[in-house]
Amino acid sequence: MGASSSRPTKTRFSVIIPTLNEAEHIRETVGSARADSSSDVEIIVVDGGSSDKTKALARAAGAKVLSAPRGRGTQLNAGWRACRGEWCIFLHGDSQLPPNFQRLVGDAVGATTADGAQRRWFGAEPKGRARWGAFRTIETEFHDTLSGRVLSFGVAMRMQLLHMPYGDQAIFVERKTLQELGGFRDWPFLEDYEMVRRLRSVSAPAIVPAALATSGRRWATVGFLRTWALNQAVLAGYHTGVDIDTLGRWYQSWRYVGDAAAGHGASWQVSRLGTGTGGTKHMQHRAAGIFMQAPFQQPQAPQQSLQ
Repeated sequence: MGASSSRPTKTRFSVIIPTLNEAEHIRETVGSARADSSSDVEIIVVDGGSSDKTKALARAAGAKVLSAPRGRGTQLNAGWRACRGEWCIFLHGDSQLPPNFQRLVGDAVGATTADGAQRRWFGAEPKGRARWGAFRTIETEFHDTLSGRVLSFGVAMRMQLLHMPYGDQAIFVERKTLQELGGFRDWPFLEDYEMVRRLRSVSAPAIVPAALATSGRRWATVGFLRTWALNQAVLAGYHTGVDIDTLGRWYQSWRYVGDAAAGHGASWQVSRLGTGTGGTKHMQHRAAGIFMQAPFQQPQAPQQSLQ
């Protein structure tokens, strides 16, 4: 009896939120996870060294706060390894879950049968119960504009046809599956993309037929077409073997140049992405140079951190 009473209480869902200077959004993000009172939900914020009040605000909102070396892959790993939930929901620090998210996720997982979940457009896929999934699409604060509608539609089609969600769709994974796969790569970015590629070999995803609210600040600041082109260029580089460090420098530089071209200040991006040195002129020169001289080799462990 003593052993059973000392055993940690299990919960079905753990919501894991990696953060870096998210004081503006973290209360709303944590609050969205607490709003579903249908059962106990564990909320873990894993901070990568915020210089603002992110950690204090997260605690005040009711989250358990951990610290980890900066880098989303590293932070996500620290979170799920410390959690007690059967399912881990990975939520960005500027996104919000719908009030009934537990029922939505549970129904989506339960709807999968021995024949598998909804089949993707092409390619073989394992059969059986879904062991991971994500929300069908995202909805930003500019969802009622043409760009916002195009964005939501494009994300939905990528999810429905290709089964390739990104991290801003609140990817959820069975904890034992994370253990089997060894967790995320300790990468500063693209950790979600790489994980989904492995998850697709485990099962088809459970698709939650709802939109996840998330901030459109990157799309609005850098520009819709620039952001889309940058994402595609980074993925093309990844698939041709460009190492993660080079992709990170490329991503930083092009985001800075795109932001400057749009007429906005980019200092918050430089500090968040951890460039540290070099100055704006150096970054603008690197934006073109990295694309032309990136070595074509297998992705390697990163040396710097993006958030």
